[in-house]
Parts: sequence; C-alpha cells; structure tokens
Amino acid sequence: MNVGFVALCITCLSAVLFSLSSPLVHAANVHTHGVSTVTIAVDNNTVEVTLTTPTVDLVGFEHTLNVESDKRAFEQMNTQLGQVDDLFVLNGDACQFVSHTVDAMSVEHSDHHDAIEEHLDEHTAQQLHSDVTAYYRFNCEKMSELSSITVTVFALFPRIHQIRSMWITDTQQGAATLSDKNNMISLR
Repeated sequence: MNVGFVALCITCLSAVLFSLSSPLVHAANVHTHGVSTVTIAVDNNTVEVTLTTPTVDLVGFEHTLNVESDKRAFEQMNTQLGQVDDLFVLNGDACQFVSHTVDAMSVEHSDHHDAIEEHLDEHTAQQLHSDVTAYYRFNCEKMSELSSITVTVFALFPRIHQIRSMWITDTQQGAATLSDKNNMISLR
C-alpha cells in the first residue's frame, strides 16, 4: 500500500474525529472494556483493517502472562485473531485475504509492565490497562464489487459489545458504532 496514502488516510480520519464534538469523538481514545475500534483504509486494490481491543475482551485479563493458563488463553487469542473469515466478511468475491499481524506487546513482554506494577499498590496494579491491535490486509482485484464489510468479531469474542468504526476510501469516509445486531459498514 502506498505509505503516503495511508498517512493521508490517518490524517483525514483524525481531522474528521477532532472536528466533531460528539461523545464518540471524546471517547475514541478511552480504554473501555467491551468497546473496540476498527479502522479501514481502502487504496487501489488494497484494503487494510485494524482492530484494537482491550486485552481483557479477548483473553479475560490484562496483566502480563504469569501462569500457563494465561499463556494458553493468549495462544488461543492469537489463533482466533487469525481466523479472518470469522472476524470480517468482505462482500462478494472481490477480495482475498493476504496477511495479518497481531501486536500484543503490553501483554507478551512483561519487563516494563512488571516494573510499573512493582511501584504501585496491589489495587492500582490490577487496574493497568493493555490493548491488542491486529492488522489485516486484503487484495481486491475487483474493487468495484466491494461495497460493504461485515464485522463479525462479536461471535468470536463475546466480551466485545460495541465497535467504533472509521473508514476511508477513494470516494468517501465515515464512522459508525457497530454492535452484534448492526455490524455492517457500507463503503459506497
């Protein structure tokens, strides 16, 4: 994907969000359990989707991986985040999944998190928050046929109750709050 276009997409989405004075904008950067964000950028034949979620909504905890059961839950989360067809449905046969990556550094690598926890009392340390961000890339040879993306994350991760979505294409941009009952983003 053209790096300049991605930067432009991010800049445009940021400008739109900061220019609005709705609760969605004010809450967009707040870590809220049960609430995730999805951003979508469409450029030429590429669709990039980013899902950011509080770690607790994916694995049931936000602390670093301390015991074997934590590690198993984390491995299951990684597997589930790789099941793209269970997370996003791009309408028709317009697109093919290319790749995904998962960034869960705040949970995986405990040194920094542990150092912070050592300096906090037990109650405060348990309230530390962490997020997981997953990046997905699709190649769309028939981009003109892509008109919507259905976000089906809710079935796989039932702790997610709401998704704040933002998207930008070559012809439009938009934002919507999604739920398990209202989970389709119209790109046209």
